[in-house]
Amino acid sequence: MKNITLLLLFCSTFLNAQLPDPYIINQVNSGFDYSMQSVFIENFTITAERDGNIFVSEDNVKREDPIVVRTPDTVGEGGLLSILYSNGDLWVYNTEAGTPKYGNISRYTLDLEANTSVFQGDVLSEFFLYASNHQGGSLMMDSEGWLYCSFGDAVNKWHAQRDSRLNGKIVRINAITGAGHPDNPLYNANNPFSAESRTYAKGMRNPFRCFMKDDVIYVFDVGSQSFEEATIITEACKNLGYPFYEGFEAYVGSVPTNPDTGNSYVLENYLEPIFALDHATAGMVLPNSTVLNFPFTPVSIIGGAILDNFGYPNGLLFMDVFRQNLLIAILNDNNEVVELVDLGDIGFQFVTHATQFDSKIYITRSNGEIFEVSYDETLSNNDVDFNYIDAQKTYWSIGHEKFVSKMEINTPYIIYYKYQNRTKWKKRIYTSEASLFAQD
Repeated sequence: MKNITLLLLFCSTFLNAQLPDPYIINQVNSGFDYSMQSVFIENFTITAERDGNIFVSEDNVKREDPIVVRTPDTVGEGGLLSILYSNGDLWVYNTEAGTPKYGNISRYTLDLEANTSVFQGDVLSEFFLYASNHQGGSLMMDSEGWLYCSFGDAVNKWHAQRDSRLNGKIVRINAITGAGHPDNPLYNANNPFSAESRTYAKGMRNPFRCFMKDDVIYVFDVGSQSFEEATIITEACKNLGYPFYEGFEAYVGSVPTNPDTGNSYVLENYLEPIFALDHATAGMVLPNSTVLNFPFTPVSIIGGAILDNFGYPNGLLFMDVFRQNLLIAILNDNNEVVELVDLGDIGFQFVTHATQFDSKIYITRSNGEIFEVSYDETLSNNDVDFNYIDAQKTYWSIGHEKFVSKMEINTPYIIYYKYQNRTKWKKRIYTSEASLFAQD
């Protein structure tokens, strides 16, 4: 992430956040010190602070004492960066001081009711950082219980392509022992704890906030000077291309010698992003070179969730750490972006984590506040006089068929639509007829 230390300068104030109908945003918790991530389990919330304290809230009431305490290295972008909860166990990823600096994944068994924890040991503690920035990272778990974690390049871009380093990689490891998965592309049975054995995918700059759904990884890689990236990984042995590529543009400059092989780096198994956000034009660039208008100049992209029951089928939620809009990329069955939806200005920035739980979006801010965004279909724009709407064409399918009628009121263009098996009509606004029917 770019200059996460700037977040420390932010003055904590509540800004009366609001979203347009049918979305409702409310603050549901607060009082944390530089909150990095929250996970949700029934009526419990587990919130991790950058300085190492992890707190449990019950029914959105924060308990006084932390359930876990770590002592991470917080220099630069370091600290406690990610947590994962599953079946009573909590995994914690944080940076550690040393020469060189290193990353550590540890496991605890929690009793949420009693607010107690038992340390079960370190799962991985040999990820060398070498720098104070670009540490990643997000913990994830697949349906078979294998643990994944995203690591940044530690400001050495060519480490992202170097197999003997975990920098710029996503690992897939045993959640208890830390050994690599036997199906990882470079797995060595004689050394299951090597970087090669643990690596699931490579070629990333700083995948600060990624997530997994149905064993598919959605990677949001913070860019350098030109592009932010979103990529979907469905299988191992994929290379996201950095620094050969940033966005869809090729890296300019000579390729250095790989110290592991003595040869120049080679890009193999390249997987291009589903979209890139252009810093120069504030546009969302698609693989077919289509550019969609973006509401702001992007800085540091973070991922959130594939939304369920939130008004948009196949909706990929994402945000920007330093910007204020809640965004959804609508995907078709081929994981291609067919539409960009801007839910609007949420009224604040400095977002460190966003996710969905129980049909609601939860946003964690660095200033210690947690917000809940809900979708209320009854607040949709259903009071439409269809006598004044000229039905012109059937809109394209985005996974659920929908019939669309168009009404022009100068500009922008207003679309009323309803999804299959839904009775209520909804409204969406486009800035031009070209943007309206770009996907026909």
